[in-house]
Order: sequence, then structure tokens, then C-alpha cells
Amino acid sequence: MNYTTVPEPGGHEKSFPLLPIGRSIFRSLQGTPVREYFTYIPHNAEATSPVVVLVHGIARNAAEHILRFQTQADRAGAILVAPLFVKEAFGQYQQVIDQRTGTRADEALLDILDAVAAATGASVERFYLFGFSGGAQFAHRFMMLHPERTAAIAIAAAGWYTFPDADLAYPYGIGTSPIPSRPFDPGRFGSVPRHVLVGEQDLSRDESFRTNRKLDRTQGATRLARARSWFEAMDQATRSSCGEAGLSRMTLLKGIGHSFTEAAQQEDLAKIVFRDFGLLSPDEDHDE
Repeated sequence: MNYTTVPEPGGHEKSFPLLPIGRSIFRSLQGTPVREYFTYIPHNAEATSPVVVLVHGIARNAAEHILRFQTQADRAGAILVAPLFVKEAFGQYQQVIDQRTGTRADEALLDILDAVAAATGASVERFYLFGFSGGAQFAHRFMMLHPERTAAIAIAAAGWYTFPDADLAYPYGIGTSPIPSRPFDPGRFGSVPRHVLVGEQDLSRDESFRTNRKLDRTQGATRLARARSWFEAMDQATRSSCGEAGLSRMTLLKGIGHSFTEAAQQEDLAKIVFRDFGLLSPDEDHDE
């Protein structure tokens, strides 16, 4: 077994057993609900390594997310964690809490991160959060509910959003919270750096795309339109609550429709995300 040495608070050193290094592995936690995940520990990982969480869409391709982000993780020395929200237990993970069962995907993710921290010694008090499609829905809602845990988010191709509108009930707005003990605080979640990404050809209204008159009227008729609407609404809310709007960016992925694989292969999505998180050094952040 591989080990890393981590200083204890008193200055002593303690060895933490690491997960296998340099390859993606699958793990599950005991107990219910089922909590499964993939993780990747690069060879240059340390106790101070950043942790980057990757959240899949309804294709539940968590293993592919790990695979596509490994090169940048190696360059940044970042630990990757990709939860697998199985449909039977987390049918509505995108909304953080499954309204039918009460199962909380946010708690499942935090349990997974605690397990990774125990195995590696890495800090998970604040981590970077990426999501694609349904994963982008989860990521921005998690950030709004847990801003103190979220160092930054990058969300790609969400189908629809929770707007910073106190006149709308959750999940459309923040007028109610799905977790009574965690009311929404625009002054806190507005300070989390965020990057909105969407394919410039992401215009389809397929069966996985939520459509109704209310959403089409308030957010837009396509993922591209809805991404722009949420980006602008968050910028306006940030100006109102934090006095600044420079914490957000939006990127159009040229020639890309609604495909994680295309975005990863053709636009080097992982590099865009790691660059935006500030995890690449000047020597590593260059065009190849």
C-alpha cells in the first residue's frame, strides 16, 4: 500500500494510507442510501492537494468524467472525485433532495468526501465543483445551499436552474429552502466564483430537457438561452448583495451540442475548467 506523510497540528507527522495511485478506482460506502464513487489520486498528490468533484448527468457516466479529467489532474496534482448517483436511490439528485424519498444527494457527496479525506489526508473543507447537464443542476444548487464548502463551480449545459429569486419557491427560486436549517443567503452564495459553460449548438429540446410554459417563459426555450438567463440573473443578484459582478464568467463551446464527450474531446473541457479554477501553473497552462 502507498502512503503519504501529513503533518499533524502539533508538528508531528502521521502516515495516511492512500487509495491506489495513478489509476481510477471505484468505491462504495457501507450503509444506506447507497453511496458510490470513482476517484483518482495522481502520483504528485499531497495532503495540500486540491479536491475537484465531477458530477455526471443522467447518463451517469461518472467513470468517463474521471477519465477525461485525469491529464489535468496530473498536471495540477489534484484529487478527483466523481460520485455515482444511482437512479434507484437518487432519482432526483439534480435537485439535491429527492422530493419523493427525501434522499439527500448533498449529504451523500459530503459523506464520500469525508471518506476520501480519511483515506488521503487531503482537506475537503472547501473543494472545487464541476457538473455537466444534470450534474450542473446539482452543482449550482449545492453551491447555493453550501457556499461555505464550495471554492468555485464550473457548470456546463444545465437543463434548467434555480434562480436567485426570493419570490419563487425552490427549485425554481430561493423563496423556500429544501433544507430548513440551511436558508438561502445570496450574500454568501453570490461570493462563490462561478463559470457557466454551454455549447453554442445546444439548442435541442430532447426528451431529457425539461419543458413547460413557465420555464420557457422565465428561463428560455433552450439550454443556451437558459444558461444566459441564469448567468445574467446571478450577476445582477451578486451586484445587489455583494456589490460586484466580477465573480462569474460564461463560455460558449464552439460547435458543441449537448454532449460531454464532444466538449471534452473537441474543446478540452477539462483544461478550461482547471484553468478557470486557477489550478494550473503558468508552465502548465499553455496551448499544446
